[in-house]
Amino acid sequence: MKLLLLAIKSIKPKDLFLIFAGSMLYVLSIKFFVTPNHLYNSGFMGVSQLLNDLIHHFGFEKTINFAGYINFAMNLPLYFLAYTYISKKFLVGTILSVLIQTIGVSMVPDMSASLLSNEIAALLVGAVVGGFGAGLVLQANCSAGGTDVLGVYTSLKWNISPGQLNIFFNALVYTICALAMSVETALLSILFIVIFSMAMDKVYLQN
Repeated sequence: MKLLLLAIKSIKPKDLFLIFAGSMLYVLSIKFFVTPNHLYNSGFMGVSQLLNDLIHHFGFEKTINFAGYINFAMNLPLYFLAYTYISKKFLVGTILSVLIQTIGVSMVPDMSASLLSNEIAALLVGAVVGGFGAGLVLQANCSAGGTDVLGVYTSLKWNISPGQLNIFFNALVYTICALAMSVETALLSILFIVIFSMAMDKVYLQN
């Protein structure tokens, strides 16, 4: 615990603000725009949403959102990658971001309707807000977890940006989504992640 507190103290206040603000924007994009429109988010969070829906399908309490907890568990192996190949600061910042997401997704109530009545408009705004949030976390030299960790690693190793990796990974996620749910949902989710990834790269790569 003392080592964790020391590591957190080593992060500059500006970076802590970026981590918190970016993570909360990411959560709000999910709660206000993605979930109400029955879309699936990018990366590990998208997989977590799919698994959460499957859990509810098999009779578990629908008032409990398991997506945040699933997302946190799926990120555990990536902490080793972050610690070994990137940096300790990156690891601590990523853990903080994923914790904020876990608490936010689990505690903020799901909205029955999107803030915007037009589905495409809601998709566009949600993608920009979420991508901007993820980009802010990356600007703090940390990540929002999941494919962002892999994206930072591949950008250092092979010059593949986090946004590009996001698109590749989500091609698989949305193929499963199309088979399990509907082709329309998958196509709208693909549009979401393309815009999300562009917004994230725009914020991250301008740093």
